[in-house]
Amino acid sequence: MTGPGLKEATILFVEGLNVIYGPSDTGKTFIVQCIDFIFGRKKAPKAIPEAKGYDSISLVISPWDSPGELKLTRSLKGGALTLSAEGRPPRKLSEKHNANSVDCVSRFLLDLTGLNDKRVRKNRDGATDSLSFRDLTKLVIVDEEVMIGQISPYLSGQNVSATKERSVFRLFLTGVDDSPITAIEATKISKARKEAKGEIIQQLLDESSKKLDEIGLQLDESAIRQANEDISTELETQLWELYINPIINHLRPISASSSHIFPQS
Repeated sequence: MTGPGLKEATILFVEGLNVIYGPSDTGKTFIVQCIDFIFGRKKAPKAIPEAKGYDSISLVISPWDSPGELKLTRSLKGGALTLSAEGRPPRKLSEKHNANSVDCVSRFLLDLTGLNDKRVRKNRDGATDSLSFRDLTKLVIVDEEVMIGQISPYLSGQNVSATKERSVFRLFLTGVDDSPITAIEATKISKARKEAKGEIIQQLLDESSKKLDEIGLQLDESAIRQANEDISTELETQLWELYINPIINHLRPISASSSHIFPQS
C-alpha cells in the first residue's frame, strides 16, 4: 500500500496456504479486503485510521511457469487496474469480468491459474456462465466470519446461487468444467410457451365455434325457406284437388252437352 509521503506498507506471502492472524483490531480484515479488492471486488476496503493518506494498493505475483514478477495496482477509489512487468509497457485491466476480452483482471488471473475459457452450470435447466475469478474468491480468500460460520466456505447460503457455487467447487477440484452441458428450456419459459399455445388454441376454438354458429344460422334460414316452399307447393296441390279439379270435372259434361245442341258446321 502506498501514499504520497508515506512509508510503503507491505505484507509478504509464501507459496501455498497463508494465514493472517493476530489480536483484534490489528488490520486482519483490512488486509483481506485489500486482496479481494485487487482481485476485482467492487467495494473498496473499509477505511481504518492506520490507512489514512494511502491511496493505492498493489499485489506482486510471481507466476509458477515464467520468470519475473507481475504487479497489479489499483486506486482505493476504485476503477480499472494497472498491470506492470519489467520490460513491458503498463496495461490497463478492467475490474469487471468480460468473457470476450483479455483486458480484465478476471481473465488475467484465470489465465495464471489455467482456468480461462471455462464454463460453469448456474441452474437446474443446464444454463452455463463463463467462469469469472470472482467465482473463485470464496475458495481462495476465506475470512474469519466464514471460518466460524455453519455453512461450507464455498457456499454463500443463497439458494439462487447454490448450483453455480457447487459447479465452481467441482471445477476447482477436478479441472473439468460444464461446457458439454446442453441447456434445456427454462421452466418459466416452457410454462409461458404452453400457456400461450393454450390461449391460441382457445382463440381458434372460439373463432371456429362462432363460424359454426353462423353456418348453423344460415342452415336454419335455408331450411325455413325450403319449408315455406314445400308448404306452398303442398297447399297449391291440395287447393287443386279440393276445389279446382271438382269444378273442372263438373264442367266437362256440360261442355259435352253443349256440343250436341250446337253442332259445329
